[in-house]
Amino acid sequence: MKNTLCGGKAAARILRQARCLYMLGIGGVGMSSLAMIAKSRGLSVSGEDRAETETVRMLRKCGISVSTVYSGLEDRCDLLVYSAAIPETHLAFGEAAARRIPILSRSDLLAAIMEEYETRVTVAGIHGKSTVTAMLDCILSYAGRFPTTVSGATLVDGSTYRLGSNDLFLAEACEYTDSFLSLAPTVAVALNLEHDHPDYFRDEGAVRASFARYLGNAEACAVLPTHGPLSSLASPKLPIHTFGKGGELSGKIVWRGDTGIGFLLFEREKSLCTVRLPLIGDYQVDNALAAILTARVLGIPYEVSSEALSAFVSPDRRAKTRLTVGGVRYVEDYAHHPSEIRAILTALRSVCTGRLVCAFEAHTYSRLAAFFDEYLRALSLADSVVVLPIYPARETDDLGQSEARISKALSVPSVAFTDLTTAAAYLKESTAAGDTVAVLGAGNTQKLFELLEN
Repeated sequence: MKNTLCGGKAAARILRQARCLYMLGIGGVGMSSLAMIAKSRGLSVSGEDRAETETVRMLRKCGISVSTVYSGLEDRCDLLVYSAAIPETHLAFGEAAARRIPILSRSDLLAAIMEEYETRVTVAGIHGKSTVTAMLDCILSYAGRFPTTVSGATLVDGSTYRLGSNDLFLAEACEYTDSFLSLAPTVAVALNLEHDHPDYFRDEGAVRASFARYLGNAEACAVLPTHGPLSSLASPKLPIHTFGKGGELSGKIVWRGDTGIGFLLFEREKSLCTVRLPLIGDYQVDNALAAILTARVLGIPYEVSSEALSAFVSPDRRAKTRLTVGGVRYVEDYAHHPSEIRAILTALRSVCTGRLVCAFEAHTYSRLAAFFDEYLRALSLADSVVVLPIYPARETDDLGQSEARISKALSVPSVAFTDLTTAAAYLKESTAAGDTVAVLGAGNTQKLFELLEN
């Protein structure tokens, strides 16, 4: 279902009239966080989600009624909110229209809530936005600013949102279906740009047009990388702060290890301090630079940011060692785009001592078809590949994709599976102490770990 894209001010007027929200897809990361924030503001909240999950059970424990089967809107419901993943054929839309109940997408509800805050910071990018949002939340909280935060992944304390101050709001801004165009940030952060979501964006040009509109909504300034297309998309009238080589803030790596990375921080040519980041991968330096520079725009000294990030805890499913079985280390990462796969496999290759095995779950048939050759090149950085069942998300396969097609086309040893139980058994049997298994995907990989742990 497309976003309503009312914008923050119009959505805020609708929200001010509401007393009872019904949320479709309430168990999603973003939706559940907004449900909790809405409840904290005295609104009655209930909803539906197709799956019985830990998040759904958490919401119930907090007094939010959640059903896994739609049985109609409550009589007192006066606002319907939906995730973009909900199909437009859902019965709730027709019922809301018949009863003249206002309808908002998740992005517009987020925009409406953000309108209440004087300073609004949003973090966008095809890659890294959850990590940078968590880094910023970590820095700001360490500095005593305690923002109200909504993220697409876990923060340092393990939650996906924070109820903080009433003047500073921090949010991850998702580009899919143009969700971030509802938002009107004071400070707009954009990390990188390339073609993704081929089921929505026809090419990179369409992605660029969307990011240009996102930056056009910024009210005070933008934080952007020095290199790449993003800086050229912003209005000449918008003040821009840049990070990366040749930018306002840059970093020089001085050490790498299996538990982290260290880099010198430079403001222009001036050396500032050393940042010790407990994350692997050179790409994390740019993530940290974006967070540190944004924090500086908000008045946080560089040294404070450096101290905060030394104790940073990466979001779940972001380059995290999930378990060790028989001396085999299993690392979980959300990577599902070829660029992300290349980055995490390169990072793991630099620190692993045994074989590097990749257990790969493709995410949507359209993405796999659009970037098939790029996937092959990225996956071939591993010594061998175990192809997991494709995660279809909202799609059905009419593009001729399959696990076997991936496996047969790879230049490194590979085997494909259509069920996770058999895949888990194979991983246990085919790996040895000292090996590292990178489990990559944004869908059902959690179930694979459950099977590996048994």
